[in-house]
Amino acid sequence: MRSYQPLAIVRQFRRTLLRELDLTYERQNQEEFARNFADDPTVCIPELFSELCSHQVVTMQRLDGIIGTDIEALQQSGVDLGEFAKRGANMYLEMVFRDGFYHADPHPGNLILLPGNIVGVIDCGMVGRIDEDLRDEVEALLLGIVENDSELVAEQVLRLGSVPADCAREKLRADLQEFMADYTGHPLNDIHVGAALSNLVEIIRSHHIVLPPSLAMLLKTLIVLEGTSRRFSPDVSLAELMQPYCKRLMLRRFSPGRIAKRARRTFRVWDRLLTALPRDITDMLARFRDGSFTVHLDHRHLDPIVNRLVLGILTAAIFLGSSELWSRQAAPLLYGVSVFGALGYAVSLFLGWRLMRAIRKSGNIQSKD
Repeated sequence: MRSYQPLAIVRQFRRTLLRELDLTYERQNQEEFARNFADDPTVCIPELFSELCSHQVVTMQRLDGIIGTDIEALQQSGVDLGEFAKRGANMYLEMVFRDGFYHADPHPGNLILLPGNIVGVIDCGMVGRIDEDLRDEVEALLLGIVENDSELVAEQVLRLGSVPADCAREKLRADLQEFMADYTGHPLNDIHVGAALSNLVEIIRSHHIVLPPSLAMLLKTLIVLEGTSRRFSPDVSLAELMQPYCKRLMLRRFSPGRIAKRARRTFRVWDRLLTALPRDITDMLARFRDGSFTVHLDHRHLDPIVNRLVLGILTAAIFLGSSELWSRQAAPLLYGVSVFGALGYAVSLFLGWRLMRAIRKSGNIQSKD
């Protein structure tokens, strides 16, 4: 259950739900989407009437069209649904790869077919953002996948996620290499992005690596987006539509402007480090001098080991003592047998049995790990 982080999921769901209940956020999101797509004639973001909006009410332009869930009406409209699906998918890909701010709930009920095969978008309560750091890491991950570089992909997965100390990194690389081999050489039309992303997430979870919520939301959005696109038109390939965006990402990643920006960010990090380092060293030396420097050691899983060691020593001591009493026939005797010697044997056998059971429960006794 740890890899699924149920408590974190519940907390994230709570935050999202509370934000969706406060319609002020939805209005702000919708205004930002409208600005981002103001020059795109294929997308319609409903106009808001701000003077009639509050945290409980959003008043917007009515979109007269066919809701995406009404497949029968869509098919009878005579509109090229393949083109509609591509426009909708491209709109979401622009949000993700161009703006870093995207509608995170791309199910058919939030899309409306408007006259002229225009895509209308509603319900902007659930959104996701991709900051610069995450964008850089995702770009590197995509670069590794495109170049079939399992080493780079594994490195990015380890950088993106929360990695346990006992993570089998070589096994992770092998699993990722096998994952990428399943899709290498296949036509883009045959690649289901949703299934591929689901498989990738499953590999990551199998190694108990926990992805950040922002990345998990992005992957979930892309998975749902492909399902929605194929619902409108089974021939639409999200992998094919993503290809130009991936190429654009690669070009932008290695553009002089982005390189200079990363260099400035790196310089700021080093500047903060070099500024703080002398102060921290001075503070540490001062603590050494006045004797207040302390080191805290965290002995993980040491208590059970110590307990078993003590139990083993105690068992051996009781057994040896009982043997001495038995051999000397120490009083009192019962049928010529030392009572305390016999009781000691019984106690040592019981303690020995408990010790062996504890060892067996913790793993193979002969294990060399």
